[in-house]
Amino acid sequence: MTEIVSRPGTMDFSPDLQKLGQIKVDAAYLLQTGGMAVDFLLQYQAAGYKDSLPLFAPAGTFDQTVLAASAPAGLDLFSVAPWSDDLDSPANKRMVADFEADYGRPISLRAAAGYDAAMLLDAAIRDVKGKVNDTDAFRLSMKRVEFPSTRGNFRFDNDQFPLLSYWVRQVAADSRGRLINEQRGLLQNNPRDPLASECPMSPAPAPAPAVKK
Repeated sequence: MTEIVSRPGTMDFSPDLQKLGQIKVDAAYLLQTGGMAVDFLLQYQAAGYKDSLPLFAPAGTFDQTVLAASAPAGLDLFSVAPWSDDLDSPANKRMVADFEADYGRPISLRAAAGYDAAMLLDAAIRDVKGKVNDTDAFRLSMKRVEFPSTRGNFRFDNDQFPLLSYWVRQVAADSRGRLINEQRGLLQNNPRDPLASECPMSPAPAPAPAVKK
């Protein structure tokens, strides 16, 4: 593996792309985000590497803002994420539709994570009947309450980190020509941290049904 490091704020990636061509790698993995990711994708395509050198990235790199600003350079590229625009869960379908109606653009991974966090808090607060100052009860409720997650079933491991499935996603165009991420298959189903069993924290209890509104 060869690592090429760009200075923060870099907008001209021609030296990095030249290095990629010289070292003869099988694929590239991009860790840039924001404006740097946009410029890299545009220059990657312009230099002709997109057709000859596969490019992968974490989910945050192929965020909706990056894809919109770099279109169509991001088309067909791959990422891995614990969420995808097209996950088949009722909560996800509702969130995607509501977000589009309110903001007029496709939703992002960060917005989906924020939605899940808000729904978890709402369910836990209802479970303790608003008594959030009872920290022990509220903490227990946060660990065990059920809520409508965009990712379907959601639960915490005994180390208090969530168990998340990971999907392979590919950038595609929706019916309006906008770039979005579509799942191409499940990579890992709720993988567990290999050190979770050594965590001294108590295991998460069995889920409790959410209090209906």
